[in-house]
Amino acid sequence: MEEEKLKQMILDRYCDQFTPASEQDATICKTSEDIVNDLRPMADFTRFEVSKHMINNGYELGMEESTPVWLMKECENFNN
Repeated sequence: MEEEKLKQMILDRYCDQFTPASEQDATICKTSEDIVNDLRPMADFTRFEVSKHMINNGYELGMEESTPVWLMKECENFNN
């Protein structure tokens, strides 16, 4: 499997456990670097790759202690 397809599959699967959220209903807030670190055991991602994926999938930016974060809501019916 080519690297880009594999990385896309990994990032899609990771994001399946969340839905995009707003400031009002976000239950998880992560930076692109947090996500890169979460995925590091599977593949090497850049912050840009993660940010591009998040934007393309409707995730919004929020602020947490003056740091930009992705606003996510944990899926209740997600099975690991």
